Amino acid sequence: MRFAFSIRWASFLLFAGLSLILIAGAAAQPPIKENLKKAYNEIDARRRELNNGNVEAKKADKAVADAVAEWHIYRAMIKFEKIDLVQIEFNNEIASVMDKKNATTKRAYIDLLGAACAAKMKDVLEQADLKIEPSTVIYAAQMMPTMAKLKQENVSNLLVSLIEDPKTHDVVRLHALKALKETMPVRIQKDVIPLGEDDLKSNDQNAKRKHDSKNVDTLTKYINRPINVQNMDADAIATMKFLRREAIVSLAAAGAPAVHARAKPKIEEGLVAPTLMKVLAKGAMQPPASLAEKIEAAAGLCAMEYRYMPEYHAELGIYLVGQTVIEFVNQYNKDYINFGVFGKEKRVPYVGWKADGKRLRDGLGQLAANAKENPAAEKSAKELQAKAKRLLDRIVNDYQQTDAEFIEDLNRVVGQLRPKDGYTFKTIKTSAIPLD
Repeated sequence: MRFAFSIRWASFLLFAGLSLILIAGAAAQPPIKENLKKAYNEIDARRRELNNGNVEAKKADKAVADAVAEWHIYRAMIKFEKIDLVQIEFNNEIASVMDKKNATTKRAYIDLLGAACAAKMKDVLEQADLKIEPSTVIYAAQMMPTMAKLKQENVSNLLVSLIEDPKTHDVVRLHALKALKETMPVRIQKDVIPLGEDDLKSNDQNAKRKHDSKNVDTLTKYINRPINVQNMDADAIATMKFLRREAIVSLAAAGAPAVHARAKPKIEEGLVAPTLMKVLAKGAMQPPASLAEKIEAAAGLCAMEYRYMPEYHAELGIYLVGQTVIEFVNQYNKDYINFGVFGKEKRVPYVGWKADGKRLRDGLGQLAANAKENPAAEKSAKELQAKAKRLLDRIVNDYQQTDAEFIEDLNRVVGQLRPKDGYTFKTIKTSAIPLD
């Protein structure tokens, strides 16, 4: 199946139900816009103070948070409402409160607002029926990534529950998976502690690690779940892979191999790297990962900062990224005969070769930069970068077929990078990643 088909199916997922004929049935009564606006205006002065961090929130400010959440989220239920304007206003609201100015003072209000947004979103999703009110469900779900920027516990709990609930419609699950990307990056541990950056006795740090680990574990569980595709048709498989890719995109934004991974004291929380590596390893996923999924996982491994996590087996990640670059180049050459021709025989490219080639090329630069304090890994990363760049430049700059001699050279170098074992961490034992 070509990737173009997956895009068409993805479009259906994003806008599923919008073309359905509304059928008769009991539907939730939409809120009255004038009442929402009136309540919002009444708390506007206090809202501005809280957004700016000029005052610290009190218990009574729950009413402010409720009015703000209802004004933005309940409008998804109002027929003929200009939803694009609603989305812009909601994004501006969240951006304002998440501005770094007076961040410490704002935190209490952010917690109130996050709890209110999660509660109102849950109300909408529980009341609206996708078959009867498809636009309401879809419009509301599209607001979840904006909500997630609050990085607040109630919001994360809602997203996790929607992803894990087998009754959740894939349209809603898609946006919940997207939203978890906004909870990233995870807090990167500090093994060197001159100023106490990594305090295991700190309630705030422990709470942040717990929060990050829960989000990471939800994504890894979703990505790793085995799926029997024997009785699934091509459309269902394409849908499943599209959703899994979104989960990989969110996990790849973690920015570290784990929330916490160290030998002494032994700690393993929110392990990110093993799942991204599994996506890249041949035969490790069921069903097998698509090239589009592998590109996202490779980009995530390239961007990982691990200088404070000596437990991480960086050479394994470099090797698997190298294998992915080889696959990318080989698939490009195979597809070139389809899209590199003129006339009626020309077909849509399997993936966006130029854009993804540039991402891989830039990612290899990050991979080398992140290995600066690991001489062996830095040497391997730079050698891989040099050999791959010659091939990726041909794709990104010229859109031409690649040189067979350069491909052979890349294969030789990546073969030499093969580590002795497939363990992601040095002393923390996880399932070994298959290397062949």
